[in-house]
Amino acid sequence: MEHSIADWANLHDSILVLIVEKLVLPLSNYVRIRTVCKPWNLAISNNTNLLRKTLKDSSPLLIIPSNGNSEERLGLYNVIEEKKYQMELQLPVKTTTRAFCGSSHGWLAMFDATTLAITLINPFTSDAITLPLLNYSGDFFINKVVLSDDPYLNPKEYFVIALVKADDHTQIAIIRRPGDIESWAWINNPGGDKITDAIFRNGDIYAVDLSNNIISVKNFSSFDGTRNSAIKSEIIVRGSGSRPAIMKSYIVESSAGDILVIRRIFRFDHYKKHYLTKNCKVYKLVQDGTEAKLVNVESVRDDALFLGGNCSMSVAVTQNFPGCQPNCIYFTDDYNFICFLGSESARLLKPHDMGRFKLKMNGTMKRFYDPDHTIYSDKLFPIWILPTLKGQSSER
Repeated sequence: MEHSIADWANLHDSILVLIVEKLVLPLSNYVRIRTVCKPWNLAISNNTNLLRKTLKDSSPLLIIPSNGNSEERLGLYNVIEEKKYQMELQLPVKTTTRAFCGSSHGWLAMFDATTLAITLINPFTSDAITLPLLNYSGDFFINKVVLSDDPYLNPKEYFVIALVKADDHTQIAIIRRPGDIESWAWINNPGGDKITDAIFRNGDIYAVDLSNNIISVKNFSSFDGTRNSAIKSEIIVRGSGSRPAIMKSYIVESSAGDILVIRRIFRFDHYKKHYLTKNCKVYKLVQDGTEAKLVNVESVRDDALFLGGNCSMSVAVTQNFPGCQPNCIYFTDDYNFICFLGSESARLLKPHDMGRFKLKMNGTMKRFYDPDHTIYSDKLFPIWILPTLKGQSSER
């Protein structure tokens, strides 16, 4: 008696998707099923609802260069599972003359050195939004791009700020999207130093610079999209005035609504052209009327912070991301990106300083993701992203 062999590869798409939807799928299983065969990969990858379900409880992921050395494809690394996914994300544009300059609300930001255009890209849907050109006459580079909201969730009005590095200073450029008058406005740093990070919070903007000044921009939402809009900034906490090369500062809003400033301290070996993060210090911004100060804190409780070239993130671990370690800082290598991108030093100092810092007495450090330098791209440093799709918030 002959036994028929099931033709699993040609299982009808609707039946395959129905079976997979009944499973509780971590992203790793989703990737494994896609790699079984080409028909399964096509059927599952084309199902947006299934991908949305899979990404719903995903922790922040690292966007990394693809194994295929393609300028149009990206890979994923899950730091919780400590594994690289064989799941390539297709970019809607080539990166030959472009470099990534941040991620925010699930979107990557890309800067084109030829056209000077900034494009927002959702790597999970391949949607792209090209922003108006910056009205700046000199040479410049974009250090970071931050969104006030997810364009999927608030398409009628969201703001974009870009940290624009020119000469020996950094300015904040802001634009309202969509806008009747699509022009960027400029916000100067009263301290005159390079701004390293910025966030939106409750209608205001907070930023930190290399001298550890904390800058506040009040009521930015009144910006009407015109070039001459008056946007005032002030230093609310003045730093030491020195610019230590061994330290970089970030600013983030915790899940409890506190503004935290993180100082990341490096150890350098100039002979080997090598650096590593050796310590992190966390401070809380305390404001009382017109007075403001930074207070050292030993713990961020159940939060996990994700720092690097991305918009700095804080996630509530026990509530939404049980796989993450609480009271920890997950960081990627962006020191090289900020200081040396485009130079010969950038090609020598490949990204290597990535790890998890546990905030406690004599904080412990664990390194993760040692990049395969054979697939290294000087246009893409590993960068955090919290996946989002249409109808799904990245703030979970």
